[in-house]
Amino acid sequence: MPEKTINRQMISRLLLLVVLVGIILGFAVYQGHAIIDGGQQRGYRIRSGRAIVEPTDRSRFIRSYPVTFNGQSTEFAHYASDLPAERVIAEYRRWVSRDRRSKPVDHIPGLGADGAGCSVFSYVTEDSRVIGIIAFDNRQTGGSDYFVGSMKIDDTPEEAGAESPGREPPGVPKPRMARRTLCIENLGGVDSMIVGYDAWGSPSGIVSDFQRGMEKNGWTERAESSQLLTENYQGFALLSFSRGHEQCIVAIDRLPDSGKMKVLVLWADRPWLPEGLAL
Repeated sequence: MPEKTINRQMISRLLLLVVLVGIILGFAVYQGHAIIDGGQQRGYRIRSGRAIVEPTDRSRFIRSYPVTFNGQSTEFAHYASDLPAERVIAEYRRWVSRDRRSKPVDHIPGLGADGAGCSVFSYVTEDSRVIGIIAFDNRQTGGSDYFVGSMKIDDTPEEAGAESPGREPPGVPKPRMARRTLCIENLGGVDSMIVGYDAWGSPSGIVSDFQRGMEKNGWTERAESSQLLTENYQGFALLSFSRGHEQCIVAIDRLPDSGKMKVLVLWADRPWLPEGLAL
């Protein structure tokens, strides 16, 4: 491909998105498709687009769907393979090495690992799209699940300290004294969002604010679920709420060095499940 300046910050963002969404979807795959799979329930079907990349040998394409990441349109696809994660990624590395129109992206800290049940690879195509791939070993099948993201390179500089484009999940209050840093929409191809914030204040104060605000907006906190999730969470609190077919998980933690709070909200509308169901 023609030599060009590659926006490594943008590539890092895509790979971080691939890793984040892949981990969440991978967790959903192993936990009974709680978020992403409505295909077998009440005739609910998730629409699928075309494969982003061709599946490797002994692999199959499952589905793809559009995702909005911080206001930018991307695509995501889910695949399953009979091969372990490391061999899947090795095969894609070989494909790209033989394709002069594509250029591997290496040496991005923390986003180029192989082995230990999880492997990551990324490259830039001739038409200036970044392709990011993350593969996870699947202990149940002996193979792997892998996720592929695709995003057009955007060389527009970001304004330092600016709030990320996006919005808040329906009926979920924005934390006080908070700045939105992440907004992913249409996770798993269903009506869903992941929104992240940098916030200031006490952890207990943020928990109380969420509990009051969610109740005011018609949500019910599942106290037993919140307690169980928090006991198994390394951060300060993990809260579980439901409202009809909607589910919302709120993770709250404090950075040890700066004292700044990190809040992550996962919201999904799951019409194929009974009302009031929560993790």
